[in-house]
Amino acid sequence: MSQQTVGVFPASGGIGSGTVKHISTRLEAKNLTFIARSPEKLEEQRLSGAIIRKADYDDTASLEHAFDGVDTLFLISYASVEQQHRSEVRCDSNNDH
Repeated sequence: MSQQTVGVFPASGGIGSGTVKHISTRLEAKNLTFIARSPEKLEEQRLSGAIIRKADYDDTASLEHAFDGVDTLFLISYASVEQQHRSEVRCDSNNDH
């Protein structure tokens, strides 16, 4: 039986890098996918065997396939992104009426 793949996004910021450090000691690198705007900050994890992908909240196209193959995602949000998500939900809701 194969193990599930766990992803972290964004993985190179303050909270993300702490999450990566914590999870890297508990799961095999081959089962980890770390997604970040600055993937070069995750070189140690790449060398250990984790999948590293580049994506950015501000670049919708970069998010299209960023989570492919990830079974469980640690999605780390922050205030400016939360506001953007709320605005998008309001716009979508208004279009449905």
